[in-house]
Amino acid sequence: MKTIFYISYDGLLEPLGSSQVKQYLLLLAKQYRIVLLSYERQSDLEDTENVRNAEESLRLASIEWIRLRYHKRLSLVSTTWDISQGVYVGFRTHLRHGIDLVHARSYVAATIALLLKKLLRIPYLFDMRGLWVDERVDGGIWKPHSRKFRVAKNIERHLVNRASALVSLTHKVKLWLIKSGMARESLIHEVIPTCVNLDAFHPVVDKKKKSNNKKKITIGYFGNVSTWYQFDKTILFFRHLLLRYPDSVLKIVNRGDHKKVECMLFENGIRNSQYTLDEKRYEEMPEEISSVDISVFFIKPAFSKIASMPTKLGEILACGIPCITNDGIGDVAEVLTDSNVGLILNVDNIREMDLVIEKLETFLSDSDLHDRCRRVAEEKFSVSDGAKKYHDIYKRLLSIEGKN
Repeated sequence: MKTIFYISYDGLLEPLGSSQVKQYLLLLAKQYRIVLLSYERQSDLEDTENVRNAEESLRLASIEWIRLRYHKRLSLVSTTWDISQGVYVGFRTHLRHGIDLVHARSYVAATIALLLKKLLRIPYLFDMRGLWVDERVDGGIWKPHSRKFRVAKNIERHLVNRASALVSLTHKVKLWLIKSGMARESLIHEVIPTCVNLDAFHPVVDKKKKSNNKKKITIGYFGNVSTWYQFDKTILFFRHLLLRYPDSVLKIVNRGDHKKVECMLFENGIRNSQYTLDEKRYEEMPEEISSVDISVFFIKPAFSKIASMPTKLGEILACGIPCITNDGIGDVAEVLTDSNVGLILNVDNIREMDLVIEKLETFLSDSDLHDRCRRVAEEKFSVSDGAKKYHDIYKRLLSIEGKN
């Protein structure tokens, strides 16, 4: 059995790790020996029940889990330390198992994979997840054309060029990578969006009882309220929704930003009775999502966002719930509008926002809407299909390596 050394700089214990790392690996472990290296935050490691559950699920799948501490402070020094630890763990794993392929999830992981390739001649798959360097500029962290930006761009180009295969989240960024010359056309390059476990995420029927109150729409906001997500825009949308549907409720499920959320809602005149705010585990999310009428989220549009596909999108659609969001985010607009499972809105255009709100009653009364959302999730966001695509890439790379 071939050994895959999977490196994730995102923690397996975080919601993103649970949905976008573990779900794939549980399926891939049926055909490969998987050694997973993840970087975990101290606060997540202190949740002993979550750690125990993760250990048990991985053990049952015969996945070896090596976890290191994620260091945030003194980013350059700490990231360098994390990289050196990752290379050491990879070298030690190779001595024990003989690594056949490194699967590197994101840039830091790819840096470790590149060093292992130079040291041990092991091929690697660069699972990009986004345009990280451009995100630093678009997010105002780095200045465009600064020395730091230029150095990082050169490293990015090197990581792409030396990779044996590439995975992107969107068709738009794949096209750009080829057109810009960043990725050669001959490179094995697959588009695999942020997929969802359709067995775990599905409509919870008893939560979908229709309310007779025509003045109420329950909208859901799930996840982060900072960085790229514009929670203030969701609040603005909700305030306008209340003008037409005064009994409406904003249901928020968030991790770690409750004080910030409460302050933003208070400052915008949203009363306690008009919203709920909770923190839920990954396995509790299907019920939470299924309890709303529609999900609303807005993301700051920027060049780097052509590479983004929000994880929540597939999970929401899988639960039979439509979405309202903005344009300029990867392939999201095409997914929602081509299948009529969501609405695209420029929330800064008040007239457009009011027109969308006027359309909501008709849109939500479509008897096929919830089934259509589920079908789109099955066609585009199935984790089984995603794992099969990874398996096909592994087979191609291992076949090529076997001939060398």
